[in-house]
Amino acid sequence: MDDVTNPQIEANLDALATICRDSINGESDAGRERTDALLKSLLMSGYNRIGDQPLRIDLEARVKEKSDGSSPRRVSEMLAMSGHLARKFADLASRESKTPVDNPQS
Repeated sequence: MDDVTNPQIEANLDALATICRDSINGESDAGRERTDALLKSLLMSGYNRIGDQPLRIDLEARVKEKSDGSSPRRVSEMLAMSGHLARKFADLASRESKTPVDNPQS
């Protein structure tokens, strides 16, 4: 476990990496609700305020640790998936940081 994270963040990152790996291997197609819940949990756990690595880099490193192959197709899929999840996390963080005055739909 990284010194600057906590067990909840580690569990969420591990679960996201497992979802990525399984999806790339064709073993699972985790629902959007599951990944959204994990991203929200990461945000609420303070992941965006710790460390100096973007989520994409953390996910890619963890997926590589869990994977046995590194074919170009799988690497491309991993990069696409980690980038997608990182964008979703950034969007979520942006929405959550707005006050009701900034975001009247809240």
